[in-house]
Amino acid sequence: ALLGRATTMIATGDFDQARAELDHVDKIHEDLPMTQYLRGVIAFKEQAWEQASEYLQEVLLAIPDHLQSRLLLGIISYSGGELQIAEEHLSNVVEAMPGNAPAVKVLGATRIRLGQPEKAISVLEPFAGQTPDAQSMALLASAYMLEGDQERGQEWFNRAVEAAPDVASLRTKLALTLLAGGETEKAINELQSAVDLGQDVLQADLFLVLAHLKNREPDKALEASEALRQRMPDSAIVYNMTGLALLAKGDKERAGERFQKALELDPEFVTAALNLARIAISEGNLDAAQKYYEIVLDQRPTHLGAMLAMAALSERRDDPAGMIAWLEKAQEANPASPQPGLQLATHYISEKQFPEALSITEGLAQRFPQDVQVLMMLARAQAIAGENMGALRSLGQAAQLRPEDAQLQYVLGRTKLRVEDFAGARIALGKAISIKPDHADARAMMGSLEIREGRVGDALAIAEALQQDFPDAAVGYGLEGRAYLSEGRSQDAVRAFETAYSKEKSSQMLQLLARARADAGRRGEAIEVLEGWTKEQPDDLEALRMLAMYYQMEERDGDAITAYETLVDSISDDFVILNNLAWLYHEGGDQRAIELAKRAYELSPDRPEIADTYGWILLENGNVQEGLSILQQAYVGFPTHTEIGYHVAVGLSRAGRKEESIKVLRRLLRQDPNSPKAEEIQALLAELE
Repeated sequence: ALLGRATTMIATGDFDQARAELDHVDKIHEDLPMTQYLRGVIAFKEQAWEQASEYLQEVLLAIPDHLQSRLLLGIISYSGGELQIAEEHLSNVVEAMPGNAPAVKVLGATRIRLGQPEKAISVLEPFAGQTPDAQSMALLASAYMLEGDQERGQEWFNRAVEAAPDVASLRTKLALTLLAGGETEKAINELQSAVDLGQDVLQADLFLVLAHLKNREPDKALEASEALRQRMPDSAIVYNMTGLALLAKGDKERAGERFQKALELDPEFVTAALNLARIAISEGNLDAAQKYYEIVLDQRPTHLGAMLAMAALSERRDDPAGMIAWLEKAQEANPASPQPGLQLATHYISEKQFPEALSITEGLAQRFPQDVQVLMMLARAQAIAGENMGALRSLGQAAQLRPEDAQLQYVLGRTKLRVEDFAGARIALGKAISIKPDHADARAMMGSLEIREGRVGDALAIAEALQQDFPDAAVGYGLEGRAYLSEGRSQDAVRAFETAYSKEKSSQMLQLLARARADAGRRGEAIEVLEGWTKEQPDDLEALRMLAMYYQMEERDGDAITAYETLVDSISDDFVILNNLAWLYHEGGDQRAIELAKRAYELSPDRPEIADTYGWILLENGNVQEGLSILQQAYVGFPTHTEIGYHVAVGLSRAGRKEESIKVLRRLLRQDPNSPKAEEIQALLAELE
């Protein structure tokens, strides 16, 4: 009777009298579990969570299956962020009492916060389907959205709004799902309904403004924000939203005034300072932008956005050291974010500092092993560093984390193709195409794979399908051209590449077209198109390299030298360019030939053609012993190369080693009697014999 009276007093909110009744019970029966439970209920209702938890834990020690205590402990644990403990308690309650509404809803919310949407759906859907409970429907909708099923999420939010049409917060949540699905007009209608309910749901007003901005309706956004400002004249957030609307209208001056007013109302409202910095940058006033970012950092010293913005300012000022310093500072201040490290890696890759990029990305992968973006960047750094197998491992891990990502499967397939894992490439590219049938790059890469494996007919079929599906794109015609080139059908390739180039005037298509024309015996036309391109795009060094080589083939030595000299000024460590220019200098009697040939040889001493150029130039300039030694090294590396063999024979002859020279010359005539060098070989042999 005393416990019953205490329970009634708890229900009516008379907690002091309830405690007196429970103290009376203790005198009759000390440490009764039900007494402790009711004390736990009182503490729970008073939000004394720690005290409530102690009482309820005592109950469970005596009665492990006491469901009411587990329910309250589950709710307390959820409120305190101890989600695993909440999940354990509430799962037991729901298993025993599947219709207990609080247990079902809090367990569903717990699983959503744990990132377990499937488990949340499994407990919420049976309950929401049987009862017209708007809250459980909204939770179920959130679980579906988290799982990626936007359609089902929107459906359950609709049902929640139907069950509770006068709850503005539900209409706001429904509007967010509509916005996510691109249904902006419907979202605006729901947000307007939420605002019209007049329940002061600030979130609805703010999202209404943002929805109008997304729908490119700045006048309506301004109208909505001004209406909100009338109701909340002292809100920094509202002034900020009005500023955004004015900014969308292109009125930077008035927008800036609103952002300044927001800062005056709330100096800690850093969003307004960020928007002011945004205006300053758009006007090219980097110093003013920096001051606003400094305001943000004064309020929040570890603000990631402001620190990244400071790094971007340093980059715009051509201060790479400052940019790196800010990114490193941001990384140290925000250890839970991979973004600074990713930007550092991108910078190092752009500057060709590949060891630094690899070191950064390896460190990121250790800290963020489940971050797909980090794994993709690591794979990129590994591939550039020549660690193709490491890149494949990283891409494989990323693909496991995001198996339905078509772009990721495409990159994986492309990398497998690079290491000649044709079977693996086919599987990955097939997955990319099955996930996203309109992934043109994956289909074109599959066509490239068919070419590599000799199935040109299949590649042409893919090319034709791409041309039908993407008639205004170059991708299908480019694949067709490459298929024809692989079979030596140069004229057909020219036709395909001309169509591709008309649709996509890119360096890649230009070079393919030039190559096809040259292969078809139309090298003059290849030079013509390359000359036109390089005049318009003087920074395209790859196109200029091709042009220089075609000049050299056409014996337009002066034009070739000019092009190669431009290339050497920009790419000082390319041994092929250095070698070719050295040869042209040598043929023109330019003494700079020896220096360039030596640089090329030092960069790539194992390339026979590079060693041959350097050795021959040394030989021709009277340095017989060193020149012969290098030429012999080249001949060992390429013993079937007739011209290198001839140069060795000349070197042996000049070194007084007549018999050895004769042996080499006779071998060359046996191996390649019709070579372009045959006449010179015969003449030297006759002279020596």
